[in-house]
Amino acid sequence: MVDQVYVERIAKRRAICARLMALLLLMSGISQIGRLHGLTALRPVDFVAGSVWMVMIVMFVLFAGGGLTRTPQMRAAIYDESTIEHGRRAFALGFWIALAVCGGYWIASLYTPIGGPEVVRAVTTLSISIALLRFATLEMRALKDE
Repeated sequence: MVDQVYVERIAKRRAICARLMALLLLMSGISQIGRLHGLTALRPVDFVAGSVWMVMIVMFVLFAGGGLTRTPQMRAAIYDESTIEHGRRAFALGFWIALAVCGGYWIASLYTPIGGPEVVRAVTTLSISIALLRFATLEMRALKDE
């Protein structure tokens, strides 16, 4: 039998972790803006910002439910229909944000040359961050309603 209070604690922890990961990713992207435009030299903070992906993966595995270390019953309780629906809605929003950012860069590229790394970083940073924030918002709202 699965303890429902424990499942709710994990769901809340997953939502908080998603918000932290989104903020971490946005801060990493913002810290790289000057370097991508060639305005600043390589700084020590750039090495930290470059490792953000590894930190996010570790955060997700340790604090966001740890699906690899749970029993099948626990995974089924943690990833219920509402969580799957929240993930689907968050991914859909992230997709539309990615399309909007690509469209914005396409329009901007008509007036000024834009490098590929800058576009890739902006698209991935914004789409993943907004999808994570949307997922966290939906999960927190669902937890408050219960």
